[in-house]
Amino acid sequence: MGLLNETVTNRRNQLTTALNRFGIFQSSDGRTLNELSLYELEWIHIEVINEVEKGGTINCGE
Repeated sequence: MGLLNETVTNRRNQLTTALNRFGIFQSSDGRTLNELSLYELEWIHIEVINEVEKGGTINCGE
């Protein structure tokens, strides 16, 4: 496996673990986190972090 692929896989795993800790297991359209692109995982993670910082509740469609 190339370095880039390994880096992407590691980041996807980090984001999936972080989102799971927030209780996020799927996207708002019902896809599991494993079905999402790295970009989509990053975007959901940013949305969750922003919501937490504002003190709001997390709602990603589960």
